[in-house]
Amino acid sequence: MTVRRQRRRCQRGSSSVEAAIVVPVLLLFLLVVVAGARIALAQQAVTGAAEAGARAASLERTETAAVSAAVAAVEQDLAGAGLACTARTAVSGQWQLALGQPGTARVTVTCRVRLADLMVPGMPGEIVIERTAESPIDRHRARTGG
Repeated sequence: MTVRRQRRRCQRGSSSVEAAIVVPVLLLFLLVVVAGARIALAQQAVTGAAEAGARAASLERTETAAVSAAVAAVEQDLAGAGLACTARTAVSGQWQLALGQPGTARVTVTCRVRLADLMVPGMPGEIVIERTAESPIDRHRARTGG
């Protein structure tokens, strides 16, 4: 009987020690998962913005109109996604081709996102997300160089 009581006394508080070790590890793991998910959502938002910009650019007849349409579409898409970032949009394409020739509009969006906006407020640093999308320009549509 006394041996049994001694065993109980030796294990007293062991669950508290286990909890003190396991809970912070689980919380850290949870924070890493949430941070990874937030970064993945930001990457998807930039991808969607690049695709929207490429589509908007491919609908225009001149390069200058395509650039302004692409920039507007990218900004609108990023704002709609709720992603606060400093975006730079580069547009290239083949609007000067003759009727019947296939062309593409290519938009590259480079977005600098602060880690404080994605994870823990006050966290230093930023990540750069860059995505490129292409959209075909209708080959049977009149084009002008511009």
